[in-house]
Amino acid sequence: MPHLALTLELPPTAAGFTATGADWPCHASVLQSFRIDAPIADVVARVRPRAVLSDPITVVGDHVEGFGPDRDVPVTVLRQAEPVVALHEALLGDLLALPGFAPDVPEWAGAGFRPHVTAASWGSLGEGEAVTFDRIAVLDLGATPGRPVVAAVVPLGSPTGLSE
Repeated sequence: MPHLALTLELPPTAAGFTATGADWPCHASVLQSFRIDAPIADVVARVRPRAVLSDPITVVGDHVEGFGPDRDVPVTVLRQAEPVVALHEALLGDLLALPGFAPDVPEWAGAGFRPHVTAASWGSLGEGEAVTFDRIAVLDLGATPGRPVVAAVVPLGSPTGLSE
């Protein structure tokens, strides 16, 4: 049963990239961790048409909060993040159609989703700062515990939707 997450990423994030969570580059969660009784290729097949329909997404930082079960993961909550929310909701609906789809924390999906950029060793997104993401990464969280691996990358707005 794959354990996955979907994130908005920047270059040079590509398939096969791996790092610890603390060393992960700037990214925005689109769909936080979930398990599924389907191959990763089926998830990528659901992500690809959504990515093709979405142009690169620019987000703007609002304020810093602590996320996670213990509220100890620093993130920048995003303002004017309607495209991220829309992508989250569309992908959530698409993945619900696959067998065994189950978010690790159901309260963080759908109405409970809060668009954010996670701070890490790269730094954080400051209030009023903008960043433009041009790809969705499908992260395999179960490949090596504590060290996600990018299983696939799908460019946003790519007419072919081909993974890099």
